[in-house]
Amino acid sequence: MCEWSMFRDALRKIKNDELKAEAKARGEVISTKRQPKGPKPGFMVEGAMLETVTPIPMFLMILRVVI
Repeated sequence: MCEWSMFRDALRKIKNDELKAEAKARGEVISTKRQPKGPKPGFMVEGAMLETVTPIPMFLMILRVVI
């Protein structure tokens, strides 16, 4: 590990300890674990035209390679 990552981890632990001490003084319990990001909010696409896509027949693909 490089020195910078160890220093950054030490700072993170110090900050977490301070947050825990403040919460304990208020009589609360907090979690200092990392939380994953939730899913992005959904949205509707307005004004889009539907396009039907069909696969190219195999014999046409073979003709392209031969020609």
